[in-house]
Amino acid sequence: MRRQTSVIFYALTAYVLLQFGWWGFHLIDLTQELNNDPEHLSKRALMILGEGTVFFIIVFFGLWKIQSSIKKELELSAKQQNFVLSITHELKTPIAAVKLYLQTLGKRSLQEEKRDEILRKALLENNRLEHMIENVLTVARIENQAFRFHPEPVTISETIEEVISSVCAFDTCKVSIDCPKDLVYKTDKFALHTILSNLTENALKYAGKDCEITIHCNRSEGRLHLNFSDNGPGVPEEKLKSIFQRFLRLENEETRNSKGAGLGLYIVNQFVLGQGGTISVKNKKTSGLLFSISL
Repeated sequence: MRRQTSVIFYALTAYVLLQFGWWGFHLIDLTQELNNDPEHLSKRALMILGEGTVFFIIVFFGLWKIQSSIKKELELSAKQQNFVLSITHELKTPIAAVKLYLQTLGKRSLQEEKRDEILRKALLENNRLEHMIENVLTVARIENQAFRFHPEPVTISETIEEVISSVCAFDTCKVSIDCPKDLVYKTDKFALHTILSNLTENALKYAGKDCEITIHCNRSEGRLHLNFSDNGPGVPEEKLKSIFQRFLRLENEETRNSKGAGLGLYIVNQFVLGQGGTISVKNKKTSGLLFSISL
């Protein structure tokens, strides 16, 4: 479909330009036949060329805008198709896993240690499914402009610890938190919780078993500053500016190794900007990403 659209567009562009040249040639030729005065012919040719140049610029600009719009639509279509593939995979995998665990518990008599391990894995898959559905619903609310922020006094260190204990409950990840215990800031607690959850999920996804997360926060000039870093592989420099885009995943859905639906960092960006904040990301000198957030 993408190739067919491009072929049609460039064929029409070539046709318009050829017709323009053919029209200009005949107009000049007709003027020469009607009037053999060289001075008049010269003025007439200049007028035709001038008007033709303006016409060409307008046509060229219009074609460029059309081509740009087609490109954006095709990119969005590809992202949406990628999203459908990823969300299908993300739904089927935990559901199938939980079903298998429940069937195992129902059909076999297991030792208490083994039963606890299966229950732990089932709960992990359920949490993963719940987090993914929550992200999809949150994106829908953002897109429909239905989400409203409700600022309230929040103890930042407590919120960070809640997120870490919840998201990293079944993962071995070294987490270092540098945040004053008495730091209270007025912000939307759900939004802050979601920002930290998605950044943590992102770190766990790419850093793997040897995951290391460092969170630093402080208050300065009436703003809350959060620095969140991990030790993952990082992101190619040319793709850093686009990682907050909706549906974006750096891997192909048919060959990917990591989990996710390409919504987490989009939500993070929207929740930061929605509260009048700023967010930036860069690759660390060693390895991993550093997210700098100011609310």
